Amino acid sequence: MRVAFLAHLPPWPATSGGQQKSIQTLEALCRCAAVDLYTIARSDADEENLRGPLPAWFNGTLKTFRIRRGPGQDVIAWLRSRYLLTPWFVERDRTAALGTAVAAAHAQKPYDVVWVDHLQMWGSANLPGVPAVLDAHNIEQDLLLQRSQAGDGFAVFARTDIERVRRFETRVFSIADHVCVIGAGDAARVSELAPMSAKRVSILPPAVPVKRVPGALTVTAQPILGFVGSMRWLANRDGMQDFLKTTWPSIVQAIPNVRLVCAGRETDTFCSEFTREHPEFSGRVTGLGTVPDLREFWEQIHIGIAPLRWGGGVKIKLIESWGAGKPTLGTPVATVDIPQDARFHTYVTRPDDWCAAVRHLVSTPETYAAAAAQAFTFADAHHTVSVLQMEVANVLKGVMRGTSTGVAS
Repeated sequence: MRVAFLAHLPPWPATSGGQQKSIQTLEALCRCAAVDLYTIARSDADEENLRGPLPAWFNGTLKTFRIRRGPGQDVIAWLRSRYLLTPWFVERDRTAALGTAVAAAHAQKPYDVVWVDHLQMWGSANLPGVPAVLDAHNIEQDLLLQRSQAGDGFAVFARTDIERVRRFETRVFSIADHVCVIGAGDAARVSELAPMSAKRVSILPPAVPVKRVPGALTVTAQPILGFVGSMRWLANRDGMQDFLKTTWPSIVQAIPNVRLVCAGRETDTFCSEFTREHPEFSGRVTGLGTVPDLREFWEQIHIGIAPLRWGGGVKIKLIESWGAGKPTLGTPVATVDIPQDARFHTYVTRPDDWCAAVRHLVSTPETYAAAAAQAFTFADAHHTVSVLQMEVANVLKGVMRGTSTGVAS
């Protein structure tokens, strides 16, 4: 089977949750089929990264297309990054050359399936007679609705965009041969927006590299909280700003030796700005920026956190933490589709909740070790590439039969 995979971002290096999702889905596909990767480079750095060694599991060809912007487009891109990417608008960014290249390759050696990674790539997926699978990272209109309720000027953009995005998503969900989503809530929304047989919607569990990092037994002496996420994604920035303002001082007061380390794009700048404004936390809050190997990051972390106030889908940052054998703390928004009885994850809202949860985990080495083991076991059972591969194979088989296998659990 031949698959054309249309990626909205270069999948590697995976410096964001979206890229992590893309690269693991791509690896799962490569285990099932011969895959040609078509992706867009938006900068010299993107192009340089893609010239590097290809992953050993990648069995197809890589075709990169560059989007070049003028000064006006740079301003627009900056505005988008500060409030939210919307597929109806970003669709204009796709390069026509990408769609043309897919069609030309198909004419020489036909593809069996086009896998569209993110809504914004839909415009490049038009191959008559070839089934198209849409991998929707989020329900964008729901993100916009949450964003529109914020109390800043950019909320106006979100309110303006909601109806336009709703029309876009409804149309695409209706005409895609199959839609893959990241959680049960998103699956229900797809069926609500574009009523269809449940057999045309599947949940693909996010996969992460599952490799347990031993927890330090000195956790009771100096617990270290860890956050993974790009500060270019507004939900991350907003959540961390609120956390540092309303919750972090209480945690420090309750647990004097606690530290916070953040990894991800622009976390170094973000944390430096915070400690300049609040020098009393200097040395307690550290941003590493983009980390090539997250294993090195998790080696120094005891507890993963996700203090998000808005967002959609299952948060890959939590699953990355479990895959490293680290228990997590997160707000209700950050814990969609996570079992409520999970002992390795604590739901927190108020500063007192955060303090109590950290104290509980670090009360004794045995308490922490049990939660860490449960986190790793859960990730290993539900969020490996092997698990994802089985679900991807079911989707491909169903699409090729002209039906599907139903909503995956």
